[in-house]
Amino acid sequence: MLITKNTIGSFVFFSVCFCQGLMNSYGVGHFYKYQGNLSSSNNLSQLCPSFKNKTSLNNPSTWHNLSFTVLSLSYSGNQNSQVNQNIRNGYSGLSKAQLIIPIKSFSSIGFEISPYIDSKYFGIDTSEIKYNTFSDTIKLRKNIERSGGIMNFNFSSSLKIIHSFNIGFRYNYLFGSSRKSRIYLIEDDVLINTYRSKYNGSFLELFSNYKFDNNTIYLKLKKTIEPLNIDYYLKPMFNDVNGNGYYDGFDFPYLSGIESDTFNITGVQKPFGYAIGLNLLRNKNHSIAVEYSTDDNNLDFKNDEINDQILSNNWIDNSTSLIFSYINFYDMSKTNFLNKFTKRVGFIYLTHNMKFSNILIEEYGASMGIGFNFKPLQNQIDFSYYLANRIYANRDIKETVQQIQVGLSLADLWFVSRRKK
Repeated sequence: MLITKNTIGSFVFFSVCFCQGLMNSYGVGHFYKYQGNLSSSNNLSQLCPSFKNKTSLNNPSTWHNLSFTVLSLSYSGNQNSQVNQNIRNGYSGLSKAQLIIPIKSFSSIGFEISPYIDSKYFGIDTSEIKYNTFSDTIKLRKNIERSGGIMNFNFSSSLKIIHSFNIGFRYNYLFGSSRKSRIYLIEDDVLINTYRSKYNGSFLELFSNYKFDNNTIYLKLKKTIEPLNIDYYLKPMFNDVNGNGYYDGFDFPYLSGIESDTFNITGVQKPFGYAIGLNLLRNKNHSIAVEYSTDDNNLDFKNDEINDQILSNNWIDNSTSLIFSYINFYDMSKTNFLNKFTKRVGFIYLTHNMKFSNILIEEYGASMGIGFNFKPLQNQIDFSYYLANRIYANRDIKETVQQIQVGLSLADLWFVSRRKK
């Protein structure tokens, strides 16, 4: 029988938490769409043109306006700082890789891969429990860490119906895995429980735009095809003898032939949402846009025991955003060096509602960026910077969000019959 030597009135597990941001601790992870710009050329916009005049890389219904095939890559560096606790965490990675092929100015096809959810944190329990057993004192500490996430691979297409009306669609397939480990430090021994999650799901997005006078209205509807499902594996506990953090032949006990406990969790996320945007074109080079969107993640777990293992007791269920942006596109008719740059400025107001509490997360953000065009085929390099304040109502928590993105878009002319020499 174990008798506690030092009674601990309250045991706080996450005394120190290093993660990609406080929102990453809620739910299955941090939705990448809530971090800032979707890519270096988007300027917060989801629908309205931001890459080139009449074209948004995030809106397939505009892609047939491109003159050339475009291969676009974006890389981002992100930092989240909790102001009150002087905690700063950063991470970086690919934000988007995209190939768009216009087909004779009336249609297009495209492929894209991008992160959908990031799931990375490391929690340290700074407190210590001491047990007195058989005249010996045993010290126990616990840590937890999680890594991995979900990727989104999608196929898109557009079609020009008439001069003033266009449609498009995007089919999104979600896949990936994450690993969570509970680490128990007992004197010189390290015991590890490992949990593995594999994800799959899909949803469809429909786009349309209608032009009237010099203005254009953009619409988007998002609907679930296959809800996000999780294959959840509970690995047996082992003693990490060689201290490498994962199980191998040097560890104890020998687990060959022992199967993991497996659970299939269905209907975890059923995304639904819509967005509307209005683009006011003062002339062919100056654009003002306003966008509103709402997203329902519809996260749901029916098994409370598994819910406790995978999630915290809260997650983001619904989000809304209001975006204002101004873009000065480059002017091909002018030879001035400054006219080769596309200048972008954007402002956003975001709200997130938690599923099981009255916590409201508000975010006020601003973005600025430039794009430089070079070579005859209008290749483009883009830079963007995003800064925001995130406020957690009723929690007295404030978070500063920063993001820097750099992107390169290379253009080429495809499907053209060339003369033989």
